[in-house]
Amino acid sequence: MSNDLLANFRSGSPTIRQSPFGYTGGDPSQLFADLGGGINPSGFVSNVDNAPANVIIDENGITIIDGALTLSDQFGNNVLTGAGFGASWLDFISGGFYNGWFSVGSTTNIVAATIVGTASTEADYLASLSNDLPYWGVASESGAGTFVRVVDSTAVGGYALQWSGTETAEIFQDIPVVPGRRHTVLIAQRFTNSASEFTRTVGAQYRTSTHAATGALVEEAQPYTTTQAAYDVGWALDVGVAPADARYMRVSVEYARVSGSPTVWLNGVLATGSAIGPLTVQEGEIVFYDVEQASSRVLSTWVVSESNPRLIVTAAGQLQISGGSGVADVNLYRPAAGELQTDNHFYAADGIQMKVKAGVPTDADFTIDASGNCILDTTNSRIYFRVGTTWKYAALT
Repeated sequence: MSNDLLANFRSGSPTIRQSPFGYTGGDPSQLFADLGGGINPSGFVSNVDNAPANVIIDENGITIIDGALTLSDQFGNNVLTGAGFGASWLDFISGGFYNGWFSVGSTTNIVAATIVGTASTEADYLASLSNDLPYWGVASESGAGTFVRVVDSTAVGGYALQWSGTETAEIFQDIPVVPGRRHTVLIAQRFTNSASEFTRTVGAQYRTSTHAATGALVEEAQPYTTTQAAYDVGWALDVGVAPADARYMRVSVEYARVSGSPTVWLNGVLATGSAIGPLTVQEGEIVFYDVEQASSRVLSTWVVSESNPRLIVTAAGQLQISGGSGVADVNLYRPAAGELQTDNHFYAADGIQMKVKAGVPTDADFTIDASGNCILDTTNSRIYFRVGTTWKYAALT
């Protein structure tokens, strides 16, 4: 057996625990004796007795018989027990972010963590994470507690991250991604914004296995001037396709006050592929829930090599179409009851068929009385146009 013992053992009374053992040199038998005699150092077959359980360490690995397994993270929270995953990892499984529903952390002011460099190496990234809000980096203008993790019975998981609106503040996290796949970010929040205004900026950039940046930073800022009393999961950012060397995606959420005294409760941050999101299937019908903003995207189609979506469908039902190389330049939407409109040029390659009537038209022939209405009078061979409130015509020859 190696003189370097890289495992934790707890045995006998009193409890002996070192983490990790950095034992080098000397007689390993003495070290085993110091542990209470519960380890057999001969060969590779070792047995740690911890009645009534047994821990077997041999060529097949580690086997725990009739024992309780507990795995804790660097923040002191259980991530795995005999009962299943801990809260932070359950958040990751359901939403793609560790502690994404803010299930663990301090319920006092969350002091901004010291960001080491640009957190672009594994060591710097780990050193930049907040002890007050596990798995998240936290930054603010003054470094004081602008965010507070609060109990909220209406929030998923029972907690929310409250932003007081006094200064600009940001949280960020690197989450695992799949290269070659497109990823999006969703935000669950509510806010009070009476006589005030704030801006939420969501940013994302792919990262390599060492947390170094790869690809461009993508950001989208959304101003808010109204109040939203209930939580809603809304689309926040389309990050694009992850490059071949991407292993992580760094996502940041920043809140900045514009005026007044806004307050935001951030319930969760979610990623593409999460079990909870704005898409559900009900009795065969695909339903998109996104009522935070009528202009929010609920569907977009992309060509991999292009920088913009070819088609966007908003929560309000508006269609926006582009050529892929630039932003959408044509649209189709409902401006009012019974109306369909485009703000751009319309061309019908196979012609247009207008409304037909045998006789002189009146306003009663149309649902909407609008200047520009036209109709074909087949009895008198005339085309009528409504100009203001008067019908005028041109004779056909």
